[in-house]
Amino acid sequence: MTYTIRTRDPQSLEFSSTPTSRPALTSVQISRGIAALAIVLFHLSGAIAAPKYFGQPLFSYYFQAGSAGVNFFFVLSGFIITYVHFSDIGKPSRLYLYILKRCSRIYPPYLVILVSVSVIALYVPGASESFPKEISVIAKTLLLFPQDPAVVGGTGAPIIVVAWSLQYEVVFYLFFAILIGGWMSVALIGAAVVGYWALDLHFTIAFLNGYFITLFGLGVIVALLVRARYFKPAAAPAVVLGAGGMTLMVMLVSVSEFFSGPEFDLHKDPGGILAFGLFSSLLIFGLVSRELAGWRPVSGAGELLGDASYVLYLTHFPVISVMCKLAKKAGLSGFAGATITWLLTLAVCIFVAILFHFVVEKPLHAIFRVKAKT
Repeated sequence: MTYTIRTRDPQSLEFSSTPTSRPALTSVQISRGIAALAIVLFHLSGAIAAPKYFGQPLFSYYFQAGSAGVNFFFVLSGFIITYVHFSDIGKPSRLYLYILKRCSRIYPPYLVILVSVSVIALYVPGASESFPKEISVIAKTLLLFPQDPAVVGGTGAPIIVVAWSLQYEVVFYLFFAILIGGWMSVALIGAAVVGYWALDLHFTIAFLNGYFITLFGLGVIVALLVRARYFKPAAAPAVVLGAGGMTLMVMLVSVSEFFSGPEFDLHKDPGGILAFGLFSSLLIFGLVSRELAGWRPVSGAGELLGDASYVLYLTHFPVISVMCKLAKKAGLSGFAGATITWLLTLAVCIFVAILFHFVVEKPLHAIFRVKAKT
């Protein structure tokens, strides 16, 4: 049986054995939703533990490993881009459509959320003081160009602090655009050199030396293995090893957090980054291979959360900040107040993401899908 592939929406893949039968990769969507939720729990628990809010570290002991959700997303992005666009490599005629699809996937929701958060922050005392003032920083923020975290925003992304990971996404998109462009790659590389000079991208080399780039490479390998289809019998063991390994890593990180304290940072630990990346690769390979072989997991709320995962990732940090400030103003304190705030904030994060997904993200992508067909 042969399969064709298309994108159901900018956050999912669909495979079909016939033009009228196009089941989605439900397991990947559910996994994406879980990964996004893990990141929310990581940041939410960190906020609850912060002295300026509640100073209750209990939640952070359990959800410190949630930051590894970013590792999963990097591997997944490398897989998706390679699997979907592998046949486009070396075909310059497909470059425009590729760029349109990649840009429409990442930029419209990001820019809408960036502007919205900026406007809301104008009414929060002191919040606007952290906004960038330099034109070059503003331009790089809008374009998601890499920036030095030691200089900008603490993460390299002001305003939407989690957007540092999108900078890696854009770099990988550009790398793949060069592969697709063929002879046009000379122009792309020339444009990159001009941009490097014009926007003072002195931090780019150090940025590319990061371990996160390796995670995209793991995703590329997974895509090539899935396309080869020689390793399908290994799908079930890969799921077991991937899920089991990630569970073990979560337990180890929780124990390390309990005994070592907040100075243990998974994002700065090469071993943790690569271990989660490897287990993510095994899990993605196993899930995709099993679905291609006919297995279908039960869809539902998990798939919806996966559809809204990109928005959830972008909106949760400002929502957490606002909710914690409101909770303190309402007089909530102690462990009971922290628990109530934790539960309410988690619910609001999910609600805002799903609402934004249906009201803003899906209509925006519908517009770009029409443009891609014309």
